[in-house]
Amino acid sequence: MKRYFLIAVCLTLLTTNSCATASPIQMDSFPRAVVPGKHQGAVTALVLDGQGYILSAGNDGFLEIWDIQASTAMERFQVSASPITAMVLRQNLPHIALVERSSAGACKVSAWDYMKRNKLWTLDVSDTVSTLSYSATGSFLIIGENNRITLVDPDTGFSLMDVPNINAAVQFVATGKSEKTMVGYQNLGLLSYWNLSTGAEIQRSRVPAHLKSPILFGTNRFLAALDSTGLVILNAVSGVEIARSPSIALDTLIALEPDSTEFIGLNSTTVYRFSLSKTGSLGIMSTFFIPAEIPRITSALFHGQTGTILLGTTTGTVWQLHQNSTARVFHTQNQRRIVETAAANRYLVFITDKQHVGLIPIDYSQLHNDAVVYFEQSPLSRLTSAPVVQDSEESVRFLLWQTQNTQVFPMVVTINPDGTIDKIPLDMLQLDFPLQSAALLNDTALFLDSMGKIQVVSIGTGEPLFTFSNLGLLDAGFWDERTVIMARSSRHNDGMPFLRVDMITGETVPINLPDIIGIKLYLAASGTVYAAVVDESGSSTSKLTTLLRFDQDGPLPYAQTSGEDIDLSIAESAGNLASTLGDEGAWLHDPYTPFAHSAGFPVTLIDGGNVFIALDKDGTVTWHDPYTGEVYALFRLYEDFWTIQTRDEILRGQVTILNE
Repeated sequence: MKRYFLIAVCLTLLTTNSCATASPIQMDSFPRAVVPGKHQGAVTALVLDGQGYILSAGNDGFLEIWDIQASTAMERFQVSASPITAMVLRQNLPHIALVERSSAGACKVSAWDYMKRNKLWTLDVSDTVSTLSYSATGSFLIIGENNRITLVDPDTGFSLMDVPNINAAVQFVATGKSEKTMVGYQNLGLLSYWNLSTGAEIQRSRVPAHLKSPILFGTNRFLAALDSTGLVILNAVSGVEIARSPSIALDTLIALEPDSTEFIGLNSTTVYRFSLSKTGSLGIMSTFFIPAEIPRITSALFHGQTGTILLGTTTGTVWQLHQNSTARVFHTQNQRRIVETAAANRYLVFITDKQHVGLIPIDYSQLHNDAVVYFEQSPLSRLTSAPVVQDSEESVRFLLWQTQNTQVFPMVVTINPDGTIDKIPLDMLQLDFPLQSAALLNDTALFLDSMGKIQVVSIGTGEPLFTFSNLGLLDAGFWDERTVIMARSSRHNDGMPFLRVDMITGETVPINLPDIIGIKLYLAASGTVYAAVVDESGSSTSKLTTLLRFDQDGPLPYAQTSGEDIDLSIAESAGNLASTLGDEGAWLHDPYTPFAHSAGFPVTLIDGGNVFIALDKDGTVTWHDPYTGEVYALFRLYEDFWTIQTRDEILRGQVTILNE
């Protein structure tokens, strides 16, 4: 048997888990050991807050706070499971409102106190949000949709008024300082004013249709925008065209100070500073170029104190551009993201986004300053362990496998009592790749391929012990040592989304739940089996995802959320159940208690013996109290070092990759 690379680490590990006696971390004041990383994807919005900090939002659903004086990222945390398409800042308060848009096109508007990392409210909207704006003093929030404008309370999200007689998608809204009237532009070419005490439209002007990037300037007297021919300037009261500049192609317009008659326009190569004279003449005050090193620009902001332009890009970076055409990127320290993790007894194994496999003690107190964490490159990208057995001196097994369309066979990794580690490839597996799911229990491993074929094999010999096929299986796992349970669609299986099969006798027990899709199975260390299902009887907008627990009376509902949450994670620890059901974090069930947030929302939960261990979207591993959900510690990987943070200290050690 081949010795595995992690021997040097394993020899230092102890057999106890002292996490449950640790003190929880107060996440709202918890310091980071290093500078946060950049956005994973495009920066979609930038705003300047009242303290002089830059806030950015991105397609990764994260909010970042940047220190412009130090040119560095200060904080990064997730505010949405969906891409953020717009962000606005409330006047004189650390509050922002966001537009979140899912891959299915559904939109939400949410509001946050970003200094406290506290969500104020979330509002599901029926249509695409085309514009979002706080009123001049922040006393209400304006949400513009197709054929609708809604005013909502900024603290509660409760509707205050629906503006009637909207004829098209609203691309722009704003109020005056008194907040008695509101101006809005509809993309069919209408510029309207409304009396906000009555909601009545008091003025309407015909203007060019399909204007983009509209801004008000000159104390709200003028409106600048882009149409198919170039830059156009309108009288914001009458809608009369004042000036036009068709010779310059622009992508974005940026307003300066509210009373200024100057504004900025830019494209991918050049920044222009325009000025409108008293006679209505449009002139270019200055021009400077955007260095080619800056990636494609997705958002922009003017910083008045320094006279510079802040640019968000497709690569998640933020740049500061000076008028002499020099630029510098804001400093970030990107994490080496952990994307898979599993725990058994004394060990926590993980796989990074670069398919490096590593191991640390499940008891994080065993890590110390300057300790080395070893990695090894692997072609296998998925990781599974058996249900945790606490404080066992027996061998510990992990299963490495993959979901890619290759002929790379799964591998069992065994950590022996003396700290040595062996690898056993399961090269007798007879399935059609790619694999869809895998499970491990005692001396057997179970695999489900994408064609609906299940095979259970002996870990010791690699020989098949049980084979079963059923078209359309979505998940499969062990019910117990001799029984397999499968999850599938009931619509194509006579209303029976679950099927139990005795591997010795072949006896099958279907479970009757019409119009239900079984999507996920989980066997806890207690022997309880849990499942997640989706109701397929309704429309795509009315579907529900439900968490079930199997007992003697059959499957019983445990918790429920709207929509299809097919990627939820389920875990049980210390007799308590938790899941990521929904889209904004992890929760303890019975009683319902939210987990304390790390920087990102948890995407995976596992049983750590007497703690929950979570993996968040940023690739951070966190240890949580099994009764309260509080955070004990956070483990992060970087390019050549690791950190672990507790309430009392921040430790840091080295990272070494052995086979690169």
